[in-house]
Amino acid sequence: MRWETKQGDYNSCDRLEEFMRKYADGVEWVRKDEHDYSRMLGFKILDRYYEICWYNNLCNLFVGGIKDRPLQATFTAIYTDTCFPICSNGNDNLTFEYKGNPILRIPLKAGSLSGKEL
Repeated sequence: MRWETKQGDYNSCDRLEEFMRKYADGVEWVRKDEHDYSRMLGFKILDRYYEICWYNNLCNLFVGGIKDRPLQATFTAIYTDTCFPICSNGNDNLTFEYKGNPILRIPLKAGSLSGKEL
């Protein structure tokens, strides 16, 4: 599965939410303004909290949420892969990509080598 940003695609936030609901827990729009609007999509994977700041041409991932900001990564696409041979047991991961280059992987199941590194 794959989700991509696309200039002028103002429905991509709905597609992003739908995509993330397949792989993460507690997916919801957070930090809403006075008009009940938010660009921040919060979620958990393996009990770790993340937030995505959505724009139609690029997004930012905050590991731990925007307030903690331990890690921030700008990306243009998300897809699932097994990242073999990095993950010895073939567990699926969410891979975040910036303009065709993988920049970050989040394990979806406990026990992968990348999960121990996070």
